[in-house]
Amino acid sequence: MSGVDASVYDGLMTTQDCRETTDSKRPGLPSPKLIWRGCQPHFFGLHGFTGGPGDYSELAKCLGHHFTASHLLGHGPLAKAGPTAFEIDAYANFIVEAADSSTVLIGYSMGARVAIDTLVRKKHRPKALVLISGTAGISAPAEREARYQKDIALAHQLTELGVDEFLKLWNQTPLISTQSNASVELQKRMSSIRKKHTAVGLAYALKTLSPGRLPSRWNELHQLTLPVLLITGRLDTKYDGLAEKLRKQLPNATRGVIDTAGHAPHIEAPGPTANLIRRFVASL
Repeated sequence: MSGVDASVYDGLMTTQDCRETTDSKRPGLPSPKLIWRGCQPHFFGLHGFTGGPGDYSELAKCLGHHFTASHLLGHGPLAKAGPTAFEIDAYANFIVEAADSSTVLIGYSMGARVAIDTLVRKKHRPKALVLISGTAGISAPAEREARYQKDIALAHQLTELGVDEFLKLWNQTPLISTQSNASVELQKRMSSIRKKHTAVGLAYALKTLSPGRLPSRWNELHQLTLPVLLITGRLDTKYDGLAEKLRKQLPNATRGVIDTAGHAPHIEAPGPTANLIRRFVASL
């Protein structure tokens, strides 16, 4: 029976939901959250910075496929800082378990970088990969260091301001501001999700998952022989260009562009984005 998990779909986390955001068998790691109960193949989603599993709710509804998602490292109401609680390799193992060979792995922005890093790091191959506004990292050492220092400064600003004040500024940045084109319902849901994050957790995510910290994977993309769909919004010229670069270096990649969207097509235009993904899945 198709349907939505209301606790995630509405972006409202009860005390019980909060307890379920970490896995008792793997302390410090999140548990997958059901977004939509539907047909196969199963999708497993990784959101972007400051986001949450519920960001995929309207896309999942439009797709109609079974869809689960997880908080990234440093995200969620129980997130804390420190390598004991959150460790990249352990999280990569978690993704491998959640996105097996019958699953389509989907990642957006920061989640797309984590998806690429995981597949290269673990030599893992899900059924297919969908990257929304993704990149394989930064190669040049000087650029990597500059970006890392920028993210360190942003993390300090976040801890000083607190989550609510930081989000007011973050949502005004050109890359994020086009998300105001999302439905009013989804905007309310996303706002509720974001306000439940912790400042120390988000700051940890910025520092640990920074493209200045994660390894650049551009020279290893040839290893990813699985089918890949690259989705961008036409209004996001930077990531539109990065998607074309990815397409040229991935052995089995196709592109899809949403003309009316910016950096977050799955949020700004879930229907057209779902149509692209549906056609891609049908070709597998």
